[in-house]
Amino acid sequence: MDKERKIRSVVLLEPTCGHDKKHALGGHNEFEPLGLEYIAAALYQKRYKVNIIRQMSKDTNDLVKHILSYDPDIVCLTVLTYNYPESLRIANALKVFNKNIISIFGGYHPSSDPENVLRGGYVDFVVVGEGEATISELIDTINSDGNYQSVHGIAFLENGQYMRTNARMRIKSLDNLPFPLRNKDILSECKIYGLMYPPPSKQINVITIACSRGCPFNCEFCCSNALWGKGVTYRSPRNILGEIREVQKRFDTNAFFFTDLTFNSNKRWVKDFCYEILNRELKFKWYCMCTILGLDEELIRVMSDAGCRKIGFGIETLDDELSNEIKSFKRPSIEDMNEIYDLCFDNEIFTKTYLMIGFPDETYRSLLEHKNKINRMRVDEIKISFYTPFPGTRAFEKYKHKLAYHDFSYFDTLNHLVIKNDSLTEEEYKIIRREIIQNFYNREDYALRIKKNIEKNSYLIESYNEFFQFIGIKNKFGERAAGRT
Repeated sequence: MDKERKIRSVVLLEPTCGHDKKHALGGHNEFEPLGLEYIAAALYQKRYKVNIIRQMSKDTNDLVKHILSYDPDIVCLTVLTYNYPESLRIANALKVFNKNIISIFGGYHPSSDPENVLRGGYVDFVVVGEGEATISELIDTINSDGNYQSVHGIAFLENGQYMRTNARMRIKSLDNLPFPLRNKDILSECKIYGLMYPPPSKQINVITIACSRGCPFNCEFCCSNALWGKGVTYRSPRNILGEIREVQKRFDTNAFFFTDLTFNSNKRWVKDFCYEILNRELKFKWYCMCTILGLDEELIRVMSDAGCRKIGFGIETLDDELSNEIKSFKRPSIEDMNEIYDLCFDNEIFTKTYLMIGFPDETYRSLLEHKNKINRMRVDEIKISFYTPFPGTRAFEKYKHKLAYHDFSYFDTLNHLVIKNDSLTEEEYKIIRREIIQNFYNREDYALRIKKNIEKNSYLIESYNEFFQFIGIKNKFGERAAGRT
């Protein structure tokens, strides 16, 4: 039967168009394309030939030649807003070389705006929402010349008319999914370049693990609901640890990142997971994203005992009025946040805060006030992005009349100010952001905090030294607290 198949080869592509470069103001990590690896595993189970490709630094022409070398029948692209224009260029170029190649777009951006994606270029199908079951069924249908209307969770054009099938039910039992199909060459490039133990030089590789899907919140700038829908679905601790043991055995992995948007949305689940790690006497270090609202001393202690060495917090803004406007829950005060940061510090867990600037009513004075508030936070690491209204979010509807750019390649959150500001230019914003970051890391109290941490945990010297070398900021701690290694 396999010899009669029309679909022989499927390429799964992660377009990056140069955004893979890591730097102080950009991404602090390099992670595997987990969504594509899940799709690959689902297709592999059906005995399709699958290859995962990452664009990295290749230009469009070189990338297309690389894709064509696999002689694919289908190319599936995972598409974010910033790489949507490049994804269209790739799909269009593939059609020029071989008009029979079928292109399938999936991910946050196509799920948010499927009709415009289909009308934007040579895109044959859009997968809306979770992809494993949908893409598998769609490719089977293509293979058998079946009825596309029967495939839930897709959109396509038929004689120029937009067609969207019934929504697919979310996967209720994530334990039933096969483990992601991983590639050693891809994993060899994966690192956490932010503050982490083990530091990048000691990370054999970093494996990305999804413990859950979705988020309990509904913030106006977040695309989560477009892809995952409302609410959170979980894997069992036993299933996750089975995956962790497998990758440790295969790849010698010693650092993990949990992709969950809110790792601690279910406190009982987190405890069960940590106790399962401890009961099995498993040894690995991990990094996760949490909400401060769901943390306390007991939970932080058990997470640390189970190997947690870093927690990231999506704080977004320290302006109370603005925070209430953009987030779906009330943010704690700086004092309350500092209590959690201190508990993490006492339990050998690095903390990172994600912040945003670039709101339309900001002024130079308000940003200086924001800088002073940031300096009051007793957090180890900060990342400051530009507020970016993505299609499909309430923020996009709110600010689409104030966009400075209409080319989605500028929606990268780091290099371009997407919302017009009457008081400040994009370049002025970049200068202010750099000043805020440099000022934060060069504070006397920050240096003293590092010194205290190293006196208590001398093994962290390398973590600090490598981080500050990576972000290119010379600070006081380098000479007086940690020394050179």
